[in-house]
Amino acid sequence: MSVKKVFMSLVLVLVGFGMLAGKYDSGYKSFEIKEKKENTMYVVFRLNIPFALNYLENLLNGFKKKLETAEKGKKNLQKKIDNYTVILDQLKNNKVKKVCVFGDFNGWKTFASDKPNLLKPGSANPDTWYTATLVPFLVSGPGEKLRYKFVLDIGKKFTAADGTEQEYLYIEDPMNPQKSDDGFGGYNSEFVSK
Repeated sequence: MSVKKVFMSLVLVLVGFGMLAGKYDSGYKSFEIKEKKENTMYVVFRLNIPFALNYLENLLNGFKKKLETAEKGKKNLQKKIDNYTVILDQLKNNKVKKVCVFGDFNGWKTFASDKPNLLKPGSANPDTWYTATLVPFLVSGPGEKLRYKFVLDIGKKFTAADGTEQEYLYIEDPMNPQKSDDGFGGYNSEFVSK
């Protein structure tokens, strides 16, 4: 049996297992621009928790592998490893209570804002969370980079990688490959305005 056939068989088994488990939603779009009116774009966001866990594990393993052979940037890689280790451990060991999205569109305000951009668990798949309303982004024109991130409330405080006490987990969009360094050992997700 060829390597390609073995790989395809493994993929089919994993996809089938995911469908049986009913938890892993691989076909969703993480964000979708629904409409644009004048200088405002309206966006819907989604986050699948099992997919996010898988993404975080892969990201962390990639950082660890890079650290083994890195000649430069070891301190930055270690900061990312420490940050994502805490996030992954907390997400694995706690149930997500609430999710919101924050970013350039709301001055990076989380649950404390006047109108937090809450995501709610889906009825068909409660592991996929959706924004309840369209999220407005004010834009100056096409081609503008718009940054955002997900905030997860696990219902308890924990110690972050930098030693501070945290209330929330902050993760970039695992389905969006466009990202930039957030300056805190993680990433912000980005998309470009139309």
